[in-house]
Amino acid sequence: VSGKVTLPTIPRASSVTCPSTNIGSTATISISRASSSFTHTLQYKMSDESSWTNIVTKTTATSYSWTVPTSFYSKIPNNKSIAGKINCITYSGTTKIGEKTCDFTATVNESTNKPTITYSIDNASDSETRALTGNADTFISNFSTAYYSIVATPKNSAKITEVQIVCGDKKSTSTYSSDVAVTKTGSFSSVTSASFTINVKDSRGYTVSTTITKTLVNY
Repeated sequence: VSGKVTLPTIPRASSVTCPSTNIGSTATISISRASSSFTHTLQYKMSDESSWTNIVTKTTATSYSWTVPTSFYSKIPNNKSIAGKINCITYSGTTKIGEKTCDFTATVNESTNKPTITYSIDNASDSETRALTGNADTFISNFSTAYYSIVATPKNSAKITEVQIVCGDKKSTSTYSSDVAVTKTGSFSSVTSASFTINVKDSRGYTVSTTITKTLVNY
């Protein structure tokens, strides 16, 4: 006896993968489905959450482009990344076949999330130097006073934790815990260098540094 039969589809849940992705960027979620007739609901859950959030419902696609929400920044003001999971629910028609999950990491892109610096450095308030040089950017060695104003701005829920300025053997450091811009002002008297380095650090550990060079002349 011989014959032909159609075997039923084995009810196996599809598998899912998702690469680590920068917050605000697009992650491609890949689905390896057990049957071409299956549809899938994708969900995410971050490490600080107890419930799933839907990304897409009953998609027929085998890959899905998901923009990692910028709201994740507020979850990690003191960290560079946060762990999460992607859940894939497999359906055959209206019947739920099963679920599979994968791990992924949402990261804070350092290059676009470091603090920013604006500044002014001059001898504008040093009337004696100005009378001698006539120039706010020219300092007289061992004589001039350099006045500085530094504005450090954090990004995307981070906090400014430290602002430092260095001029030769002189240094001034201030600590903060501010999620808005901070302003550090002060002065260095009798400067022996016209090179000023500003260093700023945020609560995620990201740093930014800039060096400003003015003119230094002898008395």
